[in-house]
Amino acid sequence: MHRAFVYLVDNLSSSFVINDIKILANSFDSISIFATQKTEIPNDLPENVKVSQEYLKWERFSPKNVLFRNLFSIFQIYISECFQSKKILKPIPAIALIASNKFKADCLLDALNRNKINYKGAIFYSFWFYDCIYLAMIKRRSRSSTVIVRAHGGDLFEYRVTLQNRILLRHFQLEYIDFLFSVSDAGTNYLQQKYPKHKEKIATSRLGTYNHGLSPFAPNDEFVIVSCAHIRHQKRVHKIAKTLLQCHRRIKWYHIGSENSHPNDPKREEYIYYKELLKKSPNITYIPLGALNNVEVINFYKNNHVDLFVSLSAFEGVPVSIMEAISFGIPVLSTDVGGCNEIVNEQTGQLIPLNTPTAEIASIIERIASSNINTLEFRRGVRAFWQNNFEIEMNYKELFDILEMHPH
Repeated sequence: MHRAFVYLVDNLSSSFVINDIKILANSFDSISIFATQKTEIPNDLPENVKVSQEYLKWERFSPKNVLFRNLFSIFQIYISECFQSKKILKPIPAIALIASNKFKADCLLDALNRNKINYKGAIFYSFWFYDCIYLAMIKRRSRSSTVIVRAHGGDLFEYRVTLQNRILLRHFQLEYIDFLFSVSDAGTNYLQQKYPKHKEKIATSRLGTYNHGLSPFAPNDEFVIVSCAHIRHQKRVHKIAKTLLQCHRRIKWYHIGSENSHPNDPKREEYIYYKELLKKSPNITYIPLGALNNVEVINFYKNNHVDLFVSLSAFEGVPVSIMEAISFGIPVLSTDVGGCNEIVNEQTGQLIPLNTPTAEIASIIERIASSNINTLEFRRGVRAFWQNNFEIEMNYKELFDILEMHPH
């Protein structure tokens, strides 16, 4: 494709953003990434990817000046959103939000001009749906552009704590966004029901992971489980620790994820409490691996026998961590939240209700260890499910096909 592809993201620190960029780079002559935060630029980005960071200069933002210069359009957006939402939005924060996004849109267009990127007819792509108001403004200004947004979990479901009590202006956003791709059917159904007027531009486009083959399988008396998440209350890693204290068989637990990324998290102390108890357990060996980058995570699965991946999260989209596990043929035990039921089923493991007691989860883990799930044949079925549903190149083909068909 010869259209300019402008990739918008806060920072480049997450592995799934990097994977997203890499596979998109295979189908475009060049990709220009504009990140709002300064982070270390990965050294393995494709050559046709160029990165600009910190294009936003908030110290130059003057709400009064922006409001004065754009008074009519800002109030038009505000009144229209109130009308379509059928409620009066708090005027001061709503107008401030519209003004700040107008400033953000102007900063991005200025950055594009400085980089000599023709944004008329360009594809604007955001990996997150948290705040794409400024992209809707750009689309309204340049109708020949195409705006594509992905949506996951915390940025999609409005009852989630990450979106609660926030002014979202979603009617305005959806009016101008060309395509909104949820990574799960659960997210697609939620948005289509909530915003039926824009149903036709909302669809499912799954993420995926790369093929690294089956992981080693050498079962023995010690059942090996792995989990992958930073210690945050919604990930409920503390509940895994509490669960394992109620298991009777020998278990080795590897946990991948930072223990200190959220020092004020309400469940961190509980996690530390159970972690200390695990150290005294005669049958549980706990090995916290800390925060690993994606290459290190993949190498861990390539070189270590793992019997079961466990996720007891309270909220999810469709977790990339589970996609990675099943790509290696590792069965999964997961709570039935978000789109997890689209990846965890009888072919890949076991799904459990969110509020399942820890004693019952402990019994389930013990049963899995002695069931057909803990066999090479089952693991091959897990991997086959991944190949048919979450292989990255296959899942992105649909996205590319839509972009090819969309008129310039």
